[in-house]
Amino acid sequence: MNTLSVIYHMLRADFLERARRTGFLIILGLSMLAGYIYIPPVDSTTLALALGPWRGINNSAWIGIVFGILTVILFPLFGYFLVKNTIERDRLSRVGQIVATTPISKPAYILGKWLSNLATLTTMLVVFNLMALVMQLARAEVLQIDFWDLFAPIWLMGFPVLALTAAVAIWFESAPPLSGSFGNVIYFIAWLLFMDYVGLPGMFRYNIGTIQQHADVLGLSYPLAALQEIGRQVSPSFHGHFNFGGAEYGGVPQVIVWSGLEWSLPYIGGRMFWLIFAIGLAATASIPFDRFDPARDSGTNPGSGVKRFWRSVLPGRRIPNPAPEPSFAAPSKVNLSPITDRVSRSRFGAILLAEFKLMLKGRRWWWYAIAIAISLLGLIGPPGGRRVVPVLAMLWPVLAWSSLGTRETYHETYKLIYSSAHPLQRQVPAAWLSGVLLGILALVGPGMRMLINDQTEHFSVFLVAVLFIPSLAFALGTWSGSPRLFEVIYLSWWFMGANGVTAFDFMQVHQKVPNPQISAIYAGLTAVLFIIGLAGRGRRIR
Repeated sequence: MNTLSVIYHMLRADFLERARRTGFLIILGLSMLAGYIYIPPVDSTTLALALGPWRGINNSAWIGIVFGILTVILFPLFGYFLVKNTIERDRLSRVGQIVATTPISKPAYILGKWLSNLATLTTMLVVFNLMALVMQLARAEVLQIDFWDLFAPIWLMGFPVLALTAAVAIWFESAPPLSGSFGNVIYFIAWLLFMDYVGLPGMFRYNIGTIQQHADVLGLSYPLAALQEIGRQVSPSFHGHFNFGGAEYGGVPQVIVWSGLEWSLPYIGGRMFWLIFAIGLAATASIPFDRFDPARDSGTNPGSGVKRFWRSVLPGRRIPNPAPEPSFAAPSKVNLSPITDRVSRSRFGAILLAEFKLMLKGRRWWWYAIAIAISLLGLIGPPGGRRVVPVLAMLWPVLAWSSLGTRETYHETYKLIYSSAHPLQRQVPAAWLSGVLLGILALVGPGMRMLINDQTEHFSVFLVAVLFIPSLAFALGTWSGSPRLFEVIYLSWWFMGANGVTAFDFMQVHQKVPNPQISAIYAGLTAVLFIIGLAGRGRRIR
């Protein structure tokens, strides 16, 4: 067997499988939208990426550096959730059982999957290059195109970071405790901590201090040090301001001519180091990878995820006594009572209860304990927790909500559900209402506290929130077929809202008095998302 040929065909098949999925197109669309937002109109008083009340003229060098910064900040987050399903898909489709019978080695399989991840992320990078070109022509301040200044920052900064993202995704899929949605949440939290304490210390506090150039993993120190020098020339009071979420200055920012950077050999060498490191990291993922061994599979191997992880790392551990082949008794005659009357009464309540149980199925005791603790904290905790507890209450059930719209596909029960009587009128509302019910239960403690203190003005906000989140999960899950898209979008949405970005604060915890306009916008968005989810489910049924 030609190993290189096997790796190539594995890469090609994986890439083509991803490219035809809706989630891939959605992520590409979101990346293009980000490119559009971060190059605002020339008369805009708002800067999406701001180091002060100034911006570069929209030439190739400026747009290239903005897109390069965007690439290394956003793509590790959205790219991870896009590619973290390559091994999981082989498990669910039973292709892994076929792979297990072939002579392909674990390192070769992992390398092929890593290259597949990298090819998918590189496609995003190519689309981002095209979007950068489009934005320079669309803003039309400088129509002369310098392809090196436009594309070099995106590739030199972005490609090694995407290679690392592809390797981390493979590692998370290979390690049993991190292979599911729990690992996705861990990655999101790790990304936040890394960006705020290592990648760009102070990023989420809008001040990164004075940057000194060094061989950082994101490649940001070199361009940001140069941009900060311009910031000090424009405003002597500049002390490291950095706003990645949009800044309003009340007037049109000053425009300067940014002529670009000289990409030195030491800088390029530093980027090559991280690319080689990514290859090595991907190769080590073959250590915990179980190669689809059924004796190590989580479905048959008892114990917690941590125990399964160590079983996968330490070779030779197997279930000592495999289950014997089942014996079947001789068939006997069975008399069935004929059905004479059709049951006409509604069973919606039973369907709702079943959907709610399915959504919570598999949760461990500590999951319920923490949920109860959050609710009790909202009821009897200190008064200062009014802002914190509802936000935590809307974060903890995220893994349960993420199954909405995807559970039927994941467990391959969609053929039964889609062929049942009136699936759109019965099963869909029941599944959606189970998510709403979970949100209501999560907010019981804070809600009772507000009722006792006669602070009922937030009740309408809470109601909109518990309707909005399941609608978002249902719409994204139905169209993408995977919980990952909801997880990355909702976690990002939740984080920005929790940090006081008004447009994303659907809980309005930073408002002393709820804004009815924000509630109305989210109520309308909830209705739109639910209709989008219905359209997606109807499309799948047909």
